[in-house]
Amino acid sequence: MTRTIDALHKNLPLGQNHILHNGEYADATARIAEAAFTDDNVDKVYKQVDDLSLWRCISQTTGTPAWERLGSGGGLVNFIESATTYDSVNSFNLTSTGDTFSGVTLGIQAGPLTLSIPDGADGGNKRGARAIDLQAYRNSPSEVASGELAVILGGGFNTASGVNSISYGYSANDFGINAKVSHGARLAGTGTGRAQVGRLILTAIRFNATPVVLLSDNNVGTAANSQLLLQDNQAMTFVGTCIAKKSGTADIASWKVEGCIVRETGAASTTLVASTVTAISNVPSWTLALSADTTNGGLSVTFTGVAATTIHIVCNLESSEIILA
Repeated sequence: MTRTIDALHKNLPLGQNHILHNGEYADATARIAEAAFTDDNVDKVYKQVDDLSLWRCISQTTGTPAWERLGSGGGLVNFIESATTYDSVNSFNLTSTGDTFSGVTLGIQAGPLTLSIPDGADGGNKRGARAIDLQAYRNSPSEVASGELAVILGGGFNTASGVNSISYGYSANDFGINAKVSHGARLAGTGTGRAQVGRLILTAIRFNATPVVLLSDNNVGTAANSQLLLQDNQAMTFVGTCIAKKSGTADIASWKVEGCIVRETGAASTTLVASTVTAISNVPSWTLALSADTTNGGLSVTFTGVAATTIHIVCNLESSEIILA
């Protein structure tokens, strides 16, 4: 039996029916990566093959389309979906057509979440893998959460480039130190990290009597990026508490540390001006020491245990930091 469709065009036999879509994409990644549209593609419908969804191009900017899904209850009200590609990373963007929402970007590769679309300019550089950047203002494209798993908790002009680092406030900068928390204060002038406080948790597990430098990242970190490091012309006052425990026993040691450290030009100029290590309790007679690391330009916290013994140590350092040339 031949069936026909009454359409605006004309009656056509089955098999010659009008095809709704103008083209096809294998999946969402291919559709979002489209960058060769012209105004002739606007208002055309395209099929996404993997889920059989239909999408209408509602506008295009320099070849990149903005999409509206058909048959999905009308979509989001007062929002436009679009896609951008910068530095080999695709992003899915929601932009409000009203005045009360500034936009959100959900990165596709490795899942960074950011309020600004990375573009190498006002939107900042590419964010780190699985980073979260809730900052909308910056003076430089580098002022972003570029470290893997790094976080910027709002504010402005902050930088979180270390792995697992957190920056917030105003002009805070972790300077690439892994797992450091930095809170910046507003200060006249240019440059970041010039007036801030920091927090760094250092740790190590020791199985022998060989001295070990505590690090904030014992997975991918080194002494060059996982200690309390200084920039040129920077000074810090630090205080902290440390706790160590022997495996399988109640043997522990506890210390309080404090001091001040300064660096002029170059790592070799780093000087531990003053420091104290006070034992709160240390019955096992384990050793904790502070020193200036003149190779990497920072503070080293070194622990020495005993042979054939498993000891875990954690040190919490809090710092007041200033940079002045």
